[in-house]
Amino acid sequence: MTKRIRHKLILYFLLIGTVPLSIALWMEYNVVVNSVEEDAYNHLKSVREIKKTAIEDYFFQLKEEVNFLGKSRMITDAMSNFNMHFHNINENVINKEFTKGVRHYYNDIYLTQLEEGKKEEKEKLFFDIYPTNHKTLFFQYNYISNWGVIK
Repeated sequence: MTKRIRHKLILYFLLIGTVPLSIALWMEYNVVVNSVEEDAYNHLKSVREIKKTAIEDYFFQLKEEVNFLGKSRMITDAMSNFNMHFHNINENVINKEFTKGVRHYYNDIYLTQLEEGKKEEKEKLFFDIYPTNHKTLFFQYNYISNWGVIK
């Protein structure tokens, strides 16, 4: 009979000891989870603020550069000259080499670098982006040839 009492007492003491321990562990687990979530949230907020500051600084710097360039006499003179020369270009300057070079660039280089697609889509895209204005053709040819793509 003493063995039965001994087993019951051991069982009761184990229950009495493990129930508070389980409750304490559960409470600690909740505290840790909340703490980790809060730390992660605070970290994300600080990253957001850092990114926000970097973007604001970038646009501020860009604004300052535009203001500086807008006040530069050299830039304003160059823009006036570009504008004047752009309007003075006539169709006589365009030759078959320009047309052939720009067409070669779009067909054989630019469109082949795009993702594989249907032939009709690439043809439509070609006609959407190919310059129809002689001035645009002239400038695109010169720009692309300065890259060394068109020889």
